This record gives sequence, structure tokens and C-alpha cells, in this order.
Amino acid sequence: MPRSQFSVTALIPAAGASSRMGGGPSKALLEFDGSTAIQRVVAEIFASDYVRRFIVLAPAEALPAFKALPFGPAQVRVELGGATRQESVQKGIQYICEEEVTPDFVLVHDAARCLVSRQLVEATIEAAFTYKAVTAAVPLVDSLVRVDRSNQ
Repeated sequence: MPRSQFSVTALIPAAGASSRMGGGPSKALLEFDGSTAIQRVVAEIFASDYVRRFIVLAPAEALPAFKALPFGPAQVRVELGGATRQESVQKGIQYICEEEVTPDFVLVHDAARCLVSRQLVEATIEAAFTYKAVTAAVPLVDSLVRVDRSNQ
């Protein structure tokens, strides 16, 4: 089957509690450079030649906010996520199984990783055409963190 005939659905877990940021609003709803993190993730993945359907898995308290976001031309289904990333992905797979058309591939990308590039998305999907299951990784970049004497 030619690659253009493969269907890919993106699952985007976004139901995290933002605990490393001290809780509060969903990281996926934080705005920078004119759009939210979740909008940027969807736009970058949609820019690839392969993904046309998205399921965003949102936390219950922010479900209305996620559903109100404009996602441009991308077909985005916003659904309730789980308490953990694993539970959210499991729910996402269940939502896919409810749909009329089952995709050939599922791309899973965490909403909090909003600096994903179209090139990484395409390379990952193209590797899946050959290997059937793949994961993407990028080199680690060292970070500096300043804390006070109480580690805050």
C-alpha cells in the first residue's frame, strides 16, 4: 500500500495535573507566542503529510476550555483523559475503537512537549511504516535551575 494511503490518528494526552509546576492550570493551556501549547502541538503534527485526525485527552476540570479552542483545519476530538498518561492513552485507544474507521497507525505525543517539530513527526511516522512500532527521542539538553536554601 502506498504511504499516502496510510491513515494516522494522533492521540495527545493533556490531562496531567502539572504537579512539577506546582499544580494549577493545565500546561497544555498555557499560552506563548500567540497560541496555547496544545494548539502548537496540533498545528505542528497537522503540518506533517500524514496526520489528519486528533484525539486530545483533557482533564475533567478543563474539558470545556479545551473544547472551546480553535484548532484550525485539523479534525480534533476532545475527550476526557485519565488520571495518568497511561490511562489517558488507554482511553484514547478506546475512543479510536468507537470510530467508524480504524487508523493504520496511532501517533502518541504528550501535549506538554510542545516544541515538537514537523520533521520529527514525519521521521517517526515514516519509521513506523517500516518497523510497525517506533518511538522518537532527541538528545538531552542540560538545564540550569536556581533554588534557594529550602530547595524552592
